[in-house]
Amino acid sequence: MVIKVGYLGVDEFTFGYLAMRQHFAGTDIEPVKYNTHMDICNAVGNKKVQLGVVAIENTLDGIVAETARAMEKAERRPGVKILGEVILPIKLYYANKSGNPLDAKKVVSHPAALGQCNYFVRELREKGVSNESRSSTSEAAKEAASDEGIAVLSSIEAINHYGLKLLKEGSVTNHMSSSTRFWVIGKEHADRTGDDKTCFLINLEQSKAGSLHKSLGVFAEKGVNLYVIYPISIFGKQWEYTFLVEVKGHIDDDPVAEAYDNFDKLGIALHGMQFLGSYPNKSGL
Repeated sequence: MVIKVGYLGVDEFTFGYLAMRQHFAGTDIEPVKYNTHMDICNAVGNKKVQLGVVAIENTLDGIVAETARAMEKAERRPGVKILGEVILPIKLYYANKSGNPLDAKKVVSHPAALGQCNYFVRELREKGVSNESRSSTSEAAKEAASDEGIAVLSSIEAINHYGLKLLKEGSVTNHMSSSTRFWVIGKEHADRTGDDKTCFLINLEQSKAGSLHKSLGVFAEKGVNLYVIYPISIFGKQWEYTFLVEVKGHIDDDPVAEAYDNFDKLGIALHGMQFLGSYPNKSGL
């Protein structure tokens, strides 16, 4: 059976597409492109596709807040879960149509890509080259192919496909070891493997002292190792945050399940602890 899989981008040259192909190597899939991570999450939740691939974290630029917000909304309604992760090395190149750096008046790319190259982007701004965000690196490359004044930060595959010319040799990411972690999402989380991760979202009552300390304490008390805790600002609410928490273990493991249950007894969260899914650990942690 062919599996429909949603990915981010306008073509087959985005990092989301490459991550999808890496994860599903040897599997008969039908790639379906979407403009945003929210679109992918909704498509999975509404069963327009069976699975999706969304970027969640980069080693240089941190958590992709857009994806975390999309997962928060889609998990509640229409319902999605994380069932896998894939790690993709990231190399971003600087290019435009003419190959002349003096023609470049603006550089465009996905916000995460601009963040991964922020040292280089800062140098460009000092030279008078502005920067703007686009929905994907491939959309940016496609736009640069029609305007010599627009440069791009994109994959070498997209640059070659759209006939662009490199303006600088080699990757311009802040560090050569840049990698992005992607979540594979579906309607259900993965079965237990013995080496798993589990992800939660927590909205805390800001007026209650020690809320974050108590939240993390439920995991510490059960000996559950914490991999990630990241604050994500809530739109429309000043200085209020959703915390993305990723821990070692599966929701079916007794220590994780007990910590999850104990958190609800604290009564310090606005909506309880939101379970996003359990999935095999591919990060080497």
